[in-house]
Amino acid sequence: MDSDLEGMGTHLTRSERILQLANDQPSDGDTAAVTWLGYEAPQGLASAASDGYAEDAAGDLQKFQDGLRATHEGAASNNTLIGHSYGSTAVGEAAQYGDGQLDVDNVVLIGSPGVNADSVSELQLPEDADVYASTAENDIINNVYGADVALNAQGLPDIHGTPPVDDSFGAETFESDPGDEGSGPGGTSVKAHSQYWDPRSDSLKSMARIVTGKEPG
Repeated sequence: MDSDLEGMGTHLTRSERILQLANDQPSDGDTAAVTWLGYEAPQGLASAASDGYAEDAAGDLQKFQDGLRATHEGAASNNTLIGHSYGSTAVGEAAQYGDGQLDVDNVVLIGSPGVNADSVSELQLPEDADVYASTAENDIINNVYGADVALNAQGLPDIHGTPPVDDSFGAETFESDPGDEGSGPGGTSVKAHSQYWDPRSDSLKSMARIVTGKEPG
C-alpha cells in the first residue's frame, strides 16, 4: 500500500539488506536481488481493501517471473518471490492467474493481509515449490484478520482471504521479531509492519536463508 516510484529507495534498501545477508550464507552460487513495482499499488486503506490492484498486477508479475527463467544462463536458478503487505496479495493473484503457473521455487509472504486464497493448494505453483509466511506480533496488519463485517459496514470489499500465517493455510511459518508496540488494538503499530528488514532481525535472517536454498530459522 502507498508504494510508488518516489518511495523506491525504501524498497531498494530492503532488497539490499536481504542480498547482503544472503551473500554471507554458504552457497553454491551467486545471489541477485530484483525490486519489482510493475503495477499501480493501492493508495490508502480503502483502496487496499480492493482486489483490483492485485488482479491487475497478476499477469505482469507472472510473465516477469517467466522472463527471469527464460533469460537465465547456466545451471537452474533458485528463484524466491517475496511479497510484503498488499504486495503479497499481488503475489497470490499472480499464483492464481490464468492457466499457467507462477514459476518460482519459493514464495515468502510477509505481513500479509491475505492472498485471496484459503490454502496453499489453491496457488498454481511448481510441485516442489515452498511457501513461507511470517507476521510480527505487533504488526498493525493483525487487525485486518477477521474484519470482513467491519469493512463491509463501511461499504468496502471483503479482505483478502485466510491469513497465510494461519495453520489452515498450509504455509511454513517462521518467526519475526515482535516489532515496536503502538497505540493500535492489542498494542499493534504501523511501525512494526515495516520492521521485517531491520538489521539483525529474525525475519531478515530467515529471508536470507530461504533465498539461498535453506530452511528459515
